[in-house]
Amino acid sequence: MENKKLTACHRQLAQLDGWSMEPAEAIQRVDAHRMWWRPSKVRLVLLAESHVYTSAADLEHKISRNQIIPSNAPHDFVRFVYCLGYGENDILDRPILQPRNGGTPQFWKLFYSCANQVRNNDDFAPVQTTRTPFSNRIANKVALLTELQRRGIWLVDASIAALYVPGQDRPNADLLGQAIRLSWDNYIADVIKACQPDGILCVGFGVWRNLRTRLRALGIPVGAVPAPNAHLAGNGHLQTFQKYYNVCSNPSQVSVIAPMP
Repeated sequence: MENKKLTACHRQLAQLDGWSMEPAEAIQRVDAHRMWWRPSKVRLVLLAESHVYTSAADLEHKISRNQIIPSNAPHDFVRFVYCLGYGENDILDRPILQPRNGGTPQFWKLFYSCANQVRNNDDFAPVQTTRTPFSNRIANKVALLTELQRRGIWLVDASIAALYVPGQDRPNADLLGQAIRLSWDNYIADVIKACQPDGILCVGFGVWRNLRTRLRALGIPVGAVPAPNAHLAGNGHLQTFQKYYNVCSNPSQVSVIAPMP
């Protein structure tokens, strides 16, 4: 069923100059995957930037029906971490070769860290393509998403539209900020208000900088951590992943555990 408010927001974003806008159907599919994994009681919102650009050609692919993925889960393909076909060509009706279907393995590390105390990079093996066989890995991913749903952890993107097109440069900071704020004002803010989480964790300082006034106005504790693809020295990413578990264990203390820059 079409989300008309989401469609209206998509039309507004499409009017931004210099914007590579994906099909409206891609936006609807992303929302369907996100809403399917929404916890009945949201404790912590992980507020990231966006999914990855999904083309009309991508939309022709489907996730094959199998006994691992819940039968009533969305089976349409999009380049979004909640879509179990993203990064997993073997579960699609036909493989996606161009742009390659690489997925976002850093977000699977993020998800894993929310439910598990990680000590080193070896701990991520259950959800990694190179370290766990396909069937076991898909089962592990489904189990992890189910556990996050049970714990009340939910990923929401600040922009309803993709901010990154594979093989292209990211939009400039001004355009990116416009897209995030427009999405927030016309759709995302209502999504957050409707679920009334105990805390919000911005995944990436750019999300916080673009929305800090609006986030503070909600009256919900907010924290921020570097984005998974940020350039961090030494074991900076591992330290960030370790924060996720602490925040997820006590979302109301997010601003103490992961203070804003």
